[in-house]
Amino acid sequence: MKRMNIKRILLLLAIFAAALSLILGGCKPKNPVTPSGDPSGGETETLTAIDPTTVEPTTDTATFDPSSIPDFNGEDYLIIVNDNHTFFMEAELLTEYTTSISELDELGRAQVAWMCADEPHIQTGERESIYKLKPAGWHGGGFYERSHLLMWKLSGINDLRNLVTGTATFNEVNMQDYEKKVTAYLWDHDKNHVMYRVTPVYHGSELLCRGVLMEAYSVEDNGRLEYCVFVYNAEPGAIIDYATGDFMIEAN
Repeated sequence: MKRMNIKRILLLLAIFAAALSLILGGCKPKNPVTPSGDPSGGETETLTAIDPTTVEPTTDTATFDPSSIPDFNGEDYLIIVNDNHTFFMEAELLTEYTTSISELDELGRAQVAWMCADEPHIQTGERESIYKLKPAGWHGGGFYERSHLLMWKLSGINDLRNLVTGTATFNEVNMQDYEKKVTAYLWDHDKNHVMYRVTPVYHGSELLCRGVLMEAYSVEDNGRLEYCVFVYNAEPGAIIDYATGDFMIEAN
């Protein structure tokens, strides 16, 4: 009987030690890697239209806090966030093509979307028309564009859950510049994968997002391509009411 009690105690101690190890180990973020915006390994590209400013990282194990993004200052249409390092955790770094888009919230607004992108799934055909889709805050008349969270060329997803109402500078200039970095990398590294995530940021119950956080991280080479930027949903010469989507063009 005493021998059985000793064995039972030893077994319980072993289980307790294993559980403690899992709790303390947790899910640690990947080690940050000095980013190179150029997939060829050269210097980081400079945007030809609007140069980014920088927002410093918050903590070593930071998770994205939308409240950390400063209000648009009327000049910087794009800012670098978290020293250009993504917020992906090691467990989130995949090596198989995957797409994930969130359901619309109660106001019909698109939420975070992410994917593990690869070269074989880059779209090569013509995109179907999306003119009937009206994301939250949509106004006709040509000022706004239906802006994909997951770039159509990477994901092939035409769905309201993957669309926000955005300006031309937001969609065609700044978002597109960083989307092209991913496609260029994948064409040059056709066996590799890129984790790609876009997170819209809303203020309260406003229908238009103030902008999106764009993150990209190439998995197999530990971030040879990596960026973390916030693109403001704004347009030079325009005043936007983000609550409704109404806008006014300022007189010259």
